[in-house]
Amino acid sequence: MNSNFARQRGFSTVLALFLLAAACLSIYSLYDVGQVTSHKMKAQNAADAAAYSVSSITARDMNFMATTNRIMVANQVAIGQMVGLSSYGHMVEQTAFNFDVVSNFLSWIPVAGQIIKAASRLLAQAAKVMKQIFDGAAKTVIPISDNIIKITSGLQEVFHIGMTGAAYEVYTKVIEGNDQDIKGSVVLGGYSVIKYIDEYRDTVEKNQVPKPWGFDQKNRRYLQRFGEFHSTVNQSTDRFIQNRSNDWLADLIHGRGASEFKPAIVNNKYIWDWTAMDTQRFLIEVDLWLTTITIVDAPLGWGAGHALNSDRGTSSYNYYRDRSRHRYGGVWRNGRAAWIAAADDRSNNLSRTSNLKPFYDLKDNGLTDTGPGMVALLGKPIAAARVWKEAVKDKQNYGLQKRFDVAEHGGAAKDQLISLGKAETYFSRAPDLWPRRDRNIEFGNMYNPFWQARLTKASKIDHAAAILAASGIKL
Repeated sequence: MNSNFARQRGFSTVLALFLLAAACLSIYSLYDVGQVTSHKMKAQNAADAAAYSVSSITARDMNFMATTNRIMVANQVAIGQMVGLSSYGHMVEQTAFNFDVVSNFLSWIPVAGQIIKAASRLLAQAAKVMKQIFDGAAKTVIPISDNIIKITSGLQEVFHIGMTGAAYEVYTKVIEGNDQDIKGSVVLGGYSVIKYIDEYRDTVEKNQVPKPWGFDQKNRRYLQRFGEFHSTVNQSTDRFIQNRSNDWLADLIHGRGASEFKPAIVNNKYIWDWTAMDTQRFLIEVDLWLTTITIVDAPLGWGAGHALNSDRGTSSYNYYRDRSRHRYGGVWRNGRAAWIAAADDRSNNLSRTSNLKPFYDLKDNGLTDTGPGMVALLGKPIAAARVWKEAVKDKQNYGLQKRFDVAEHGGAAKDQLISLGKAETYFSRAPDLWPRRDRNIEFGNMYNPFWQARLTKASKIDHAAAILAASGIKL
């Protein structure tokens, strides 16, 4: 019985030792796997954070461009508003003056004539004051808006240079803040950021004032972008600027008026001017069976104004050349009043303005909602993970047995951990927060600040770069 007990005890001891050895091997394996997994996740977080941070800077820069473009558009509209007010004020003042002249012929009417004369005189004085206020406001606001446009264009350039320069600094700081072991061992390093900046420069472009004689691809692109800017300004105006036409007093008085922002070529250079005209006429017509007979057709009032580009070198504007194109909301339909306005207010230049300023916009014409993609490809030595193979190196007279080396037949390539992260900027206008009136989808543009950053899937080319880096090839 004692012999059987001893044999059983010996078997239990051997089994316990075997299980202990297996446990040790498992512990070694779990230690290695746990260390590698933990450091791999840490490095991956660093790569994702670095890529996302640089893309966030880009989105901020693109939103600043969109906002400043909007500021320049808004101030152009403000100039147009002031020019329109001046023109309208001149027309009202002239109408009141003409009515006051006519009232002189009615003063012989007992009582009523004197009332009409007093009222017309008061109206003329009020209209004159209104005209002076409008002109004074225009001469003050237009230079301020013009200077805001200049400053905004300069700020756009400064901000873009600053954000581009900050990309690498943010890239390295985010990496070091997330995983200090990567410091000094960034695989792509500055190359990643430089490549990203090159891609960013292929996405957005600073547009210069186009040349009338330039037929190269860049000048044609500038001409298209400035045409789009010009169109955006016109589309951003209100009804007062676009069309002040109305008929009243049983359609006996026909008022026509509008303001215009249009390009011209002066001294072999593209320039843009704001001009406006307003006219009124008193019209009585009788429609017969085959024709219309005009009984009375008299001009009641007229006015015009402009803010000419300083490159014109003159304060006078030739309104006559616009009559064949039915400009200014059809003011030339009131022919006599329009001809008089073109003569009386041809020198009503409220303020000289500078030309359209350079601005940033998307380089390509295609419909897109994504910007440049930032790839962060990072690497750090396997020693930083302190796997068992690395841990025993600083232990004297102690070696790792091969049977406990889980990486004996394959481990981290070149003894380094590789992490790959990618992010991109994208345009998204939330329909529940900022719905469009036409309910259409809005693609990426540089007039609305809806650019954001997001992590995205790496491409096959990105993965190929990671494989090369893992093989020890410096990119």
